[in-house]
Order: sequence, then C-alpha cells, then structure tokens
Amino acid sequence: GEITRASAAVGLSFPISAYKNLVLGQIQLGLISGRELMKTWYHYMTDKSFKAEAKDYATKVGAAYSGTYDLFIKPTTPLNILHSKTAKEAVGTAYGLGKETLIKTGGMRPTELFNRTIASVMGVKMLDIHLDNMNGVKNFSTRGVPKSYSRSILENALRFEPREIDNMLKRKKAGGAPSEKQKLWAADRAHTITQGVGDLPYIPYWMGNQGWKPFTLF
Repeated sequence: GEITRASAAVGLSFPISAYKNLVLGQIQLGLISGRELMKTWYHYMTDKSFKAEAKDYATKVGAAYSGTYDLFIKPTTPLNILHSKTAKEAVGTAYGLGKETLIKTGGMRPTELFNRTIASVMGVKMLDIHLDNMNGVKNFSTRGVPKSYSRSILENALRFEPREIDNMLKRKKAGGAPSEKQKLWAADRAHTITQGVGDLPYIPYWMGNQGWKPFTLF
C-alpha cells in the first residue's frame, strides 16, 4: 500500500500530470455540453457569487476531497513535525509532508479540485437547462438540442428516474425548481462520471483495496 501510494505521488509530481489532468477533465465536460462549459467558465471567472456557489456544491458532494485524496495523503505542514510527541511520529509526519509536497509541486491537486468544482456546479446548471428544454424553454446551451437528448442526459448521465424527471418538469412549469437534494445529486453525478472516482461502484471490486486505489488515478 505505502509503495504504490508513494510511486503514485512521484508520478503526479510532474507538471505534465497537472496539465494532462486539466485538459482531459475539461474535455469530458465539453463532450456533455461545450456551450454550457463555456458559460460555466465565464460565470466562474466573472461572478464571485457563482464561484462561491460552485465551491459550496463541490464541498457538499465531496468533490473537493476526491481524486488525489485517494492517495490517503493528509494535508500537513512543517509545524506538524515540531508538534510530534515521538521520533516515530515525527518521521511519519515528515514522510506525509514529502508526499504532500510532491503533489503540490506538480499542481495536480489544484487542477483536480478545479475540474471537480466546475463539474459540480455545471451538473446543477445542466439539470436546470435540460428541464427547461423539455418544457420548451430554450437558452444559449440548448438551442438546437432536441428534447430527446435532454431526457437522455437526465436519465443516463445524471441518473434520474423517469417518474422523478416528470415530477421536476411539472414543478418547473409551475414556476418551481428541483429540490436541494436533487441539485446535490446532479452535482455529484456530474463530477463522478466526468472526473472519475476511485471508489466502488465506479471501479472493479479488487481496485477498492487500499494498495491498488492509487493506480486508479492514472
């Protein structure tokens, strides 16, 4: 377990890992909706309240702790070493600090967090725009998009049940909105299906073992 985690941390310390992670993560989102991704980027960069909302959703659905946290690396600082009560504890803390430094050197953690934050808030917005599209309300992201595609996104990507979709459609048509639970579900699905998760049921059972989980990052 420790060997695989250490080797994964070394691999992720190279800047090219962060670049690859950022590009591939955004490509996955663009494949679902390039226009919605552009709109999300724009609001994230220009609207402070939107940015705060995005970070809030990412935190609530655990997106802020996925990905590189599968290496079981707890954030630490040099001061933690000074607070160690025994030499063994100090060595362990120093080892953890080394792995944390490797991850930060390559920029993997911030790019992973950025990808998942964008994905989380984009999932919530996708839920909203595709419900509107099925109700006949078009916008920038759904212009030219058939209702069948919107239903496919809601059913196959965000994994809402047909009956639940019908209830949300009625609520939207009456001037309402999806519940907070449904929004969080959409946020969680968006970041897990596009950025991946090193946990069951997203990987084979044997990969859930602590010794193999770091390999799922690649």
